[in-house]
Amino acid sequence: MSSEISRRKFIAMTTTAAAAIAAPVTLIADESHAQQVPSARKKMKNMNVLVLHGSPHEDGNTAGLVDIATETLTKNGHKVQRIHVADLEVAPCIACMECQKNPNKPGCVFEDDGASTLEAMIHADALIITSPLYFAAFTAHIKPLIDRSFALCRKFGTKDHMSFVANKPTLFLSTGAGPYKNNGEILEGSCNDYTRFLKLDKVGFFYASSKPAVSDEKKAELKALVETL
Repeated sequence: MSSEISRRKFIAMTTTAAAAIAAPVTLIADESHAQQVPSARKKMKNMNVLVLHGSPHEDGNTAGLVDIATETLTKNGHKVQRIHVADLEVAPCIACMECQKNPNKPGCVFEDDGASTLEAMIHADALIITSPLYFAAFTAHIKPLIDRSFALCRKFGTKDHMSFVANKPTLFLSTGAGPYKNNGEILEGSCNDYTRFLKLDKVGFFYASSKPAVSDEKKAELKALVETL
């Protein structure tokens, strides 16, 4: 029997296991967000950090968080590449499973901006993935790219589980009008599933309420979190 796992089975498994494994978080991002023990990662120097900005707005509240992260990283000697995902042409995943046939490269039937962005993720030293909260989920602008990330993994749920982006330090940033509880935490659950599936090293999930704008206190918390990347 083949050790490959179907996309449908993967979805069922991750839904069941959503709260089973806690990814390491370095800093609380909301009053109701429980603090956890940071991971013991060895910090890298002169990293190439890829930012996948999932907001339709280049100058909104979430973009403001990206600006803070970029400034902090640049001051520490890192290089930052920022991709505004809304500007990309990314076809939605059609679950054809063609990407799973080659064990040595991601592969995809769609040769579009999604494919080149996945390659950029592979070559980056660290990732920052951002999205404002839309109905407790990723925006429609970045969700196709999240789905297409299926091509970066092989044999999920087996002892041979591998990922082309395994162990990359990854920070998730989000803003929303409501509190973290029953709101941002739902999106963080999706980020945790994404982390497990791609075997990423989750630095943290930072969520800030943006009514009417992100507070100075939150901005300071974010800067401290980015320092740990």
